[in-house]
Amino acid sequence: MQRLQATTVNNIHLACLCLQVEDLIKMVQQLPASTSVLEAILPGLSYLDSRAAAALLKGLAKAGLGARAVAVFDHLRTLPPTDELAQLCDIFTYTTMISQCNTHHQLRRAMELVAEMRSRAIPLNVHTYSALLNVCLKANELDLSLDVYSRMLAEGVTPNLVTYNTLLDIYNKTGRWTDALNVLELLQHQVCPGASFEFTYPHLVADSVGWLHLVAAG
Repeated sequence: MQRLQATTVNNIHLACLCLQVEDLIKMVQQLPASTSVLEAILPGLSYLDSRAAAALLKGLAKAGLGARAVAVFDHLRTLPPTDELAQLCDIFTYTTMISQCNTHHQLRRAMELVAEMRSRAIPLNVHTYSALLNVCLKANELDLSLDVYSRMLAEGVTPNLVTYNTLLDIYNKTGRWTDALNVLELLQHQVCPGASFEFTYPHLVADSVGWLHLVAAG
């Protein structure tokens, strides 16, 4: 009974956080362009934990208010550790903001955020690395993306399906067909046993196999 009550309380707390995030997003959407987003939502941030803050930043970006999200997070980054809102800068919010770096110009910002995480002793997890890999891919910095992947493995972070999907795109762009087929085999036999990826990546499979046949014939 006590466990059930605790679960109910937690669910209510999460529902309140979601409502708060939705309210804050709507509030920002209604702001005049000349009004500072910080003045409007700083009081509401004190009611959020870092997961909810990450949801807020992601929601703002989805609503076409990416610049507002950057303004909020960059303010949080400048706060001293003693400020109660400083604890909102953790792996969840950093990873969210890294994933929002969608252009070559923003790649530098993504790398700066990663360096800042390290300087603050915030560990990078598989979601952070996958986000960074995707940023590198979008910026067409393919060699850098492979360096990022190598460091991820060196730090003992286990790739997930999102990581492998991004890695396949990178191998496809760089013509590393053997590596691409190795990833597909890994996905089929270890990550998603029994699944067929020939339908998910038909062109990749065809190009990879065709290239290997040419090599063998040569």
